[in-house]
Amino acid sequence: MKAMGDKEPTREVRVPKDAVYAAVFVSLAAVAASAFVWSSVVACRLLALLVLGHALCRVFLPDGAVPRVRRRRADAIVGVILALGLWYLSAWGATPSVTLGANL
Repeated sequence: MKAMGDKEPTREVRVPKDAVYAAVFVSLAAVAASAFVWSSVVACRLLALLVLGHALCRVFLPDGAVPRVRRRRADAIVGVILALGLWYLSAWGATPSVTLGANL
């Protein structure tokens, strides 16, 4: 039994360095720029590679090295599934828009 004044040991929360957030910002800016320079297919595939890279970093790097959302395993599984889905759906990024009822 614990006494009233005893506190539970707190777990140290490690936060990524500012350089990590700057790299994320530059990476996302590169995705947006690639959509303008090349195509949305290239941008979507680049985003898929970045998401996959984040998932792999969550698996192999220690806590606090990269931004986290959930537990390590959940972040990795969701990241891989999202990266695969983005890569698969990127093929439809260059399809022309269809306007229904424009010439009625």
